[in-house]
Amino acid sequence: MESDIEALGGLFAKVVSEIQRLTTPPEVKIERVRVSEYFSGSFESADQVKKAVARLQDHLLKLLDEGVKIVVE
Repeated sequence: MESDIEALGGLFAKVVSEIQRLTTPPEVKIERVRVSEYFSGSFESADQVKKAVARLQDHLLKLLDEGVKIVVE
């Protein structure tokens, strides 16, 4: 039962992803950005946090400039 509950988050994300794919016009590009790619591990200083946030921000702004619809995960 515990494993079923743990799997629920992944299943829910998959369903939401599929709904977004089906309801978005084909000419609109969607990109999923996993925040964990920018915030994995631990932070030991404010500077590390600022650098991680800046990397994420730069990536998101670049996608917007390209006309991409962003889904943050």
